[in-house]
Amino acid sequence: MEVRKYKQFVFDTKMLNLCAWLTVTITYVTPYRIGDGGYILYGYPFAFFKKHPLNVSKVLLQRGSFDLLIFFTDLYLLYIALKFLNKAFQMWSN
Repeated sequence: MEVRKYKQFVFDTKMLNLCAWLTVTITYVTPYRIGDGGYILYGYPFAFFKKHPLNVSKVLLQRGSFDLLIFFTDLYLLYIALKFLNKAFQMWSN
């Protein structure tokens, strides 16, 4: 019986996990922006969570909206930046 060989992932999963946590953490560290209509926008470089200040619902998901596509865009940009810095650091150290 032949053992199946699995494909290697296109992305470095450890780096992707780190970038996901950094993307969420950066949201709390960077200042918010006020968007059109009075919404408060969170996220860097693109705002992926928006909250209306007048909505005082006790349920967090009803207070705002989470844009998954923009979150993955932020995640991808951070991943590319960290991969580039990692390669540059490896070239510089050798």
